This record gives sequence, structure tokens and C-alpha cells, in this order.
Amino acid sequence: MQLLQDENEDNNNVQVNNQQQQPQMLVTRYTTLLKLWRQSCIFFLGYFPPIIIAIVAVLAVEWNNVCDSQLRTWLLVLACLHVVQFVLYIITLYGLPKLTDTVFLQEIKIGNVLKFYACSRVLDLFWFGWYILGAAWTFTDSCSQQIPNIWKMSLSLFILQSVLMCCFVCCFCLNCARIIHEAAIILNEPQAHGLDQKTIDKLRSESFSSMKGDIKKEDAVCAICLMEYEEDENIAFLPCKHHYHKDCITPWLLKNDLCPYCKKAVEEKQQQV
Repeated sequence: MQLLQDENEDNNNVQVNNQQQQPQMLVTRYTTLLKLWRQSCIFFLGYFPPIIIAIVAVLAVEWNNVCDSQLRTWLLVLACLHVVQFVLYIITLYGLPKLTDTVFLQEIKIGNVLKFYACSRVLDLFWFGWYILGAAWTFTDSCSQQIPNIWKMSLSLFILQSVLMCCFVCCFCLNCARIIHEAAIILNEPQAHGLDQKTIDKLRSESFSSMKGDIKKEDAVCAICLMEYEEDENIAFLPCKHHYHKDCITPWLLKNDLCPYCKKAVEEKQQQV
């Protein structure tokens, strides 16, 4: 009865630990995306308000001007677009998942973040087209003399957005180069393959009782099952000097020829020996 109670307590502790670790694992899975999205939100939340205020102030001063300029419409639509983006970024920033949230709540928040991210990219595409149109109107508008403030604001925004676009393109290219570099490293790494049973049988294998002098007491643990060695258990030694239960290391070596601990090739070392 006592053994059953202890076993039930251990299972309950494992379940509690898993429940505590799952939220962290879920957020960690999207760490890079959430970090980039948080930084983007903070940047644009500081970028949009001054632009919106400046556009509204300029339009208020020269709104009643007789000259019907296309730049007036361009600035008005651009201000409305930035207002929508500003609200979207605020909702997203306060809706990002936290480590203290439950798994169910984190899943909902991550789903919402991905939706907001998709909406933001759609608005970015619209902004890019509107940016190109504004550039053409800025240099071809016939009312630049009658509405100098609107024309200067349009030109300033064109220059500012051009600089931002160049920065974003450079960051995108650098991220792509980093991803390609990491992918190349992974592809160039030697691919692991399993050993055949004959090669595994050639490895040194003895009972624990006959090799106690070869293994320190504190090292008498299998790194795969995390259980201490007991009398008459078969212990397998790899060429790299690491040791495991024979029954634990055999399934591993049938699928992977690397030592689970040091990642050295078993077959290569064995050939050198």
C-alpha cells in the first residue's frame, strides 16, 4: 500500500511539473516571433503619433485652400491608415502571451497575434502602393506653390518613408542571410545513421559486478534511463569511454551512430581503435 501511495504521489508530481512547464514551452516555441513583434509594436507606437499629429496640423492650416491638390487626399488617407495601424499595434502589444498565462489562454493569444500579424502585412502592402502613388503626386502636383506646407509635408514623409523602407530591406536581407547561413551549417553537418547489430555486438559489454573498479560510484548511472547500475546488469562501453545499459544503448545505436552524450561517431572511433 505504501509503495502504491508513493507511486501515485510521484505521478501527481510529474503531472504538476508538466503542467507548469507546458506554458513556458508553448511561449518558447514562438519566442523569436513574439520578440520581433513586440519590438515592432514598440517602434511603431512611437513612430505613428508624431506623424498623425503633424499631418492633421498641416491639413487643418491649408484645408480651405482653393487649389484642389491630390496631395491633400494622399495625406488624409495616410493619416487614417496610420491611425488604424496604431490601434492594431496597441491591441497586439497588450494581447501578447505571457509565461503566467494558462496553456489554453496562450494558444488563444498566439492565434490572435498571428491574425494581427497577417492584417498588418496586408496594411503594409496597401501602404506601399499608397507610398508609390504619393511619390508620383509629390513631384507632379501643380499646387505646390499654393499649398507649400502640404507639399513640404508630403516631401518630408516621402523621404522619411524611403529611409525606413531601406532600413527594413537591409534588415530583411540580413535575416535571410543569417537563416541561409544557419541552414547551410545544418545541411553540412554529417547525417547520423544507425549501426547494424553485428557492429553493436562488438562493443565492450560486461556485467556491472565484474567492472565496478572501472566505473566510479558517482558515475554508475545510465544517462539514457537515469537509473543506477545494479548487480549483474550488462553495461556497454562505447569507444569514447561513455557507458550505458546494454538494453538502453542498443535501440539508440540501431537508429543513430553517435554517442548520446558527446555526439562522437561510434563506428569511426571503433575503426580507429
